[in-house]
Amino acid sequence: RHARGEEFQLDPISKEVFAIGFVMGAGMGLGGDVISGIVNTSKDGMSAQQRREFDESIARFKEEGINQSESELRALDEFMQTSEGEKIVNEAIEENRPEEIPTIEPEVAPTPITEPVVAGEVTQLGRISPDTFKGRNIFEMTPEELDVAAKQALKEEKDVDTEVLGEELGARYDKLLKTADSSNIDRADVAQAEIDKIEATLTNEQLDRLSGIGEAGASAEELADLRNQLNDIDIESEQEMGESLKFIMTKLPSHTDFSKMTNVEKTSVAVLRNANNLAKELGFDTARVTNIAIKASARRFSPSDAEFMLRNIKQL
Repeated sequence: RHARGEEFQLDPISKEVFAIGFVMGAGMGLGGDVISGIVNTSKDGMSAQQRREFDESIARFKEEGINQSESELRALDEFMQTSEGEKIVNEAIEENRPEEIPTIEPEVAPTPITEPVVAGEVTQLGRISPDTFKGRNIFEMTPEELDVAAKQALKEEKDVDTEVLGEELGARYDKLLKTADSSNIDRADVAQAEIDKIEATLTNEQLDRLSGIGEAGASAEELADLRNQLNDIDIESEQEMGESLKFIMTKLPSHTDFSKMTNVEKTSVAVLRNANNLAKELGFDTARVTNIAIKASARRFSPSDAEFMLRNIKQL
């Protein structure tokens, strides 16, 4: 938003403000006419005088060589200078956001393990979708559900280590793996050297089991990482929640086909869905949180760079 008479520095951002409303409300599935719907609904809520002024603003921007869509968004940005205008536009965003979050079905149904594991014998685990754990899409889980899943996956992974290496060496191997990730480089190097010695005695099949190769499901580490990202949302106030989402804005997908999104894009959608749920629980104005998030993200860049970095929102 800018003051009247000032140069319009972040005109692309207004478009993102309206478009991002769908993510807060539905996660994905934005129709191409949502922006147009917000503009039309906003005009329906204006008085006759406000509509005339709004149309005059559009005409003024078009005379400057700006296209119809961008002119409408600039005019809305001006209209939102007043509390009444902001209220009308925020209500339009609410009215035009999708009603339901579409259910994401697993790409491949999980295959249960029916054969018992025999000590000392390497077995092939059932394959599941990379985005699932026990048949559930991990990007639709709550932080609490992900926490339970991460702990369960970690136990199962330790069981595999015990199966392949035996109880004593398996426990030692688990500790070495943690130490190898230590910020203490010397300790990490010593641990990795011992890991290499242990793995040098194993067959390729055993190494695959330890590494999770052949299993397409989410690992304990992946589940815990997603849980942590969902929890990394500030809930102290609407302002702080919006600010905490600013880095997510530039990681959103340029399309709505979940199966073609990268893990980073899927995670970004999941984080915003969780933020929406938290905002509703806390009684926050989700439209205001959205506005704050986009503006905070835009401040990280120059005006031209902001348009590029946030381009995916307006392409949805």
